[in-house]
Amino acid sequence: IQNKQDFQEVLNQDILSKFAYYARKGNIEFLGTTATSIFLPHYSDIEEVVSAQIETGLQLHKKYFGLAPEGFYLPYLAYYPGLEFILRSYGFNYTVLDTHGLLFAEPQPTNGIFTPARCYNSLAIFGADNEDIQKYKSNPLYKNIEKDIGYEADSEYLANFLGSELKERVSTGYAYFQADGKTLYDSKLAKEQIEKDAKDFITSKIERLSKAQELIPEQDVSLVCTIEGDTLGVNW
Repeated sequence: IQNKQDFQEVLNQDILSKFAYYARKGNIEFLGTTATSIFLPHYSDIEEVVSAQIETGLQLHKKYFGLAPEGFYLPYLAYYPGLEFILRSYGFNYTVLDTHGLLFAEPQPTNGIFTPARCYNSLAIFGADNEDIQKYKSNPLYKNIEKDIGYEADSEYLANFLGSELKERVSTGYAYFQADGKTLYDSKLAKEQIEKDAKDFITSKIERLSKAQELIPEQDVSLVCTIEGDTLGVNW
């Protein structure tokens, strides 16, 4: 009920404009991406397809946020040699690769993932430091979002809100169990665990950055961590 009231009265049924407000203030930064979750390397020899994907995503980004993004978020397994030229042609200044994609590049980046590498056309490449994420995702207190009641509950129960004429099971977005798939999810315990994990996450990143700064005193160091959108729904 509270979420519905916030959406209607506080956000005026317009969540995106509120995100854009904080982006303009510099509190958050949006990255652009492709129109769909396309496997770009498959179309590396058809530049028109790649350009159409990037341009459509960019237009939608500007439409809904009123901002031109500085960075580009690559779809899964999307990078291929030469993509950096298309990204720069649309005004993007940086993108993010998986750690191994950057560390095994040629030539290898001097400072690993702690400073961005530069392509020959000046596009900056950050390495994603995601090794801690799986540890948090697998915590037994968090919700198992894959155990959707649309596939788990009996047909009579589902008929109450999906309709008795539905012949195929569908995803409902409702999940009631913890990671083990058997214990009922407890939001209070999960939120307590979130606070612990958040503190642990920040502490580990600070320690990693501090050690990197000692080894690279002549440059500012940085770390980038990318988190899949559905991961943010696991805990709530």
